[in-house]
Parts: sequence; C-alpha cells; structure tokens
Amino acid sequence: MKLKKLFSLFFFLAILAGCERGEMGYSFTDNALESDVVIFYAAAANDISYLIGGNIKTVKSGSLPQEGSKKVLLLFPHMDSSNPSYLQNIKRDEYGALKIDTLYTVEAGRSALEVEVMRAVLQSAYNNFPSSNFTLILSSHGTGWLPKGYYNNPETGGGNIFYMKKSAEPSSYTFPQFGPITKTFGIEQSLYGGTLEMEITDLASAIPMHLKCIVFDACLLGGVEVAYELRNLCDKICFSSAEVPGRGYNYDVLTSELLADDGTPEGFSKAYFDLWSEHPDYGATSTTVVCNGLHNLATLCKELFEKYRTEIFELRKENVQGFYRLNHHFFFDLEDILVKAGIDASEKAALKDALDACISYKEASPSFMLGSGGFRINTFCGMSMYLPSSDIRTVRLDGFYKTLAWNKATELVK
Repeated sequence: MKLKKLFSLFFFLAILAGCERGEMGYSFTDNALESDVVIFYAAAANDISYLIGGNIKTVKSGSLPQEGSKKVLLLFPHMDSSNPSYLQNIKRDEYGALKIDTLYTVEAGRSALEVEVMRAVLQSAYNNFPSSNFTLILSSHGTGWLPKGYYNNPETGGGNIFYMKKSAEPSSYTFPQFGPITKTFGIEQSLYGGTLEMEITDLASAIPMHLKCIVFDACLLGGVEVAYELRNLCDKICFSSAEVPGRGYNYDVLTSELLADDGTPEGFSKAYFDLWSEHPDYGATSTTVVCNGLHNLATLCKELFEKYRTEIFELRKENVQGFYRLNHHFFFDLEDILVKAGIDASEKAALKDALDACISYKEASPSFMLGSGGFRINTFCGMSMYLPSSDIRTVRLDGFYKTLAWNKATELVK
C-alpha cells in the first residue's frame, strides 16, 4: 500500500513538472522547460509606432516557429494607449498559415512602460512557457541610463521628448537639425497628456525571471551602467552605444539568429551592424555583453577611478571618444576615458583583458550620421560610460548617477 501511494505521489509530481500555469490555472504542455522563447516587447505609443509596426510586419511575414515545436515567438506591440494591447504567440500551422494565440490582455489607458504592466506581461509569458531560455527584445524611445526627462531638458529634467522628425528619410539639412530619425528605449505618450519614461532601475525591477538575453533595439543603451544594472537578470545583452537608426535591428534574421539551434545573440548583433554600417547617412555601433564578466571589470575600474580621479575629472570632453550628437554629452568610450586619463601600459592591458572577458562581439563603423551633427569613431571598446566633471551644472545628474549599481560598485562619482 505504501509503495502504491509513493508511486502515485511521484506520478503526480511528474505531471506537475510538465505543466504550465496559464491565466486561469494549470494547463499541460510537453516538456515546456525545453522551449526556446523570444518575446518582442514594443513600447510604441509614440511617434515611431509606424517604424515598429513595420518591424512587426516583417516578423509576421518571415520565418516563424512551427505550431507544436519547441520554438516560441511572442509579440507584445503596445501601439496605442487608447486601445487594449495583447501578448500574442505567433506561429505557422501545418499548412503554413499564420496562427495567433492571445495569452494576455492589457487594458486601454495603460502604458507599456509601467513597471506593473511590463512585469505582468513578462510573467504571463513565463507562466505559459516556463523556459530558462528566454530572450527579451525591447523596442521604443529612450535615453540610456539618464533620469527621466534629462536628455531633452537637463535644467528641469522634463519637457517634450518628441522632438524627432516624422520621416525616416535622411535630412537635407545639416547640424543643428536632427537629421534621420533614430530609435531609443523607454518613452511613450500618455493617454492623459505628457510622456511616460522608464528608468533603467525601473526596468530591472520589472523583469520577473532570469533571461538568456536582452536585446535593446534602442538608442544609447550600450553603456556599462545599463549592462551592470541588469547583470543579474540575464546572461547576455545586445545593444548600441550610439543611437539606433529608426528601422532598428534586422528582423529578417530574428528566428534564424535567436531561435535556431545554430543562431546566437552575437549573430543578431552582427546582422544589425551589417545592415547599417555602410549606409551613407547612418553607421552603427553594436555590442554583445557577457554579464558574468562585469564584476571583474567593476573591480578593476574601481581601482583605476580612485587612482586617476583628478585626471578623469579634468578631461576635456572634446578629446575623448563620444557617442552622442547635438551636445548630449553623456556617453563616452569607457576605455578611452581611462586611456586619456593616463593609465599606464600594464593597466591598459589589464583593462583590455577585463573588457574582452565581458564582450563577446563588438563592431563600429568609421563614423555615425556625419551629415546630421554626428561624429567620427576612432576607437570603440564596446561600451560607453558617463564622464563626470567639476562643472556645477552636472550636480543633479551626479546625484542620480550615485543611485546606479555601477557607481555603487566603482565609486566613479563620490
């Protein structure tokens, strides 16, 4: 009798191990933990919704997972706050027809940049497909690690973010016009007026599970501050230190690089670089970071920041490789900051080793958007970083910087 009861218990536990928790309770799957899952999360209730809409059309018309396979592609396009938005599982049936299953609904009036909304959508995705192989693509406006509103209005931290041209065509004007449209992460237009943004610390708190990879189809997210804030949430991060051209990453290769058995995040990063690097009006920077190498980088940088603190603060920004346009001087090459501060040959070699240990792919074009207030790229270590100074006007920004995990680990700003 005891053996029968024990067998029944093991059988019940085995059944539970192969089931998923849907919105209304448990439903059963076949070895769901083996699935490879990609979720495209678009905060697109803004002026680039048509560009992100084009990305989604590209995905839907391309190669998709076969129904019943171990590959899963989920879409959450939040295009308009006045209507509900849906988390969808898209696939092809046995006849090749597009099939869409709705897994979760976000009511009208909410923003994809609310922590509660993002967490609920991602939790639903995980509940339906409880895999350890999740890749999250984030697409929207945004401004790197900066606090809400600071990029557009450093004096008050607020203001109208929607300054970009509505056309994706290159501008015939020169600086200070904005030129071709670019895409950044984390800005939506509120249904009730104004804009909503998500700081990188909020993003970290909105992710409920460990991810295989995060892809930022977004401008200026390619900083060490961003990578370090998210280091415990994912294995790898794909991003750009410079802005991202409006049409963004190459979604023709999404499934072949992020869902195929022989695909890699590095391949997806390379496909983005290859798409834009030789474009006459753009250019590109592209990086894949391996997060488990960031701790050693932080340990080394803390020592170097302390030793060369005075030299770092006295650097002239125009002498350091930057990745910004239009005087938004918040993003500089991490390695170049320290080289220009005077680190010696052995320290430079140690820094290179630390960077190599946490960067599995990096590439930069010779220049970026030169005809629209852009810049030449003479050196690229793979990640940008803030360059602090003694300028009294950066006091507010320095105060915010102290809240970031990278600064807590390295004490760049004291």
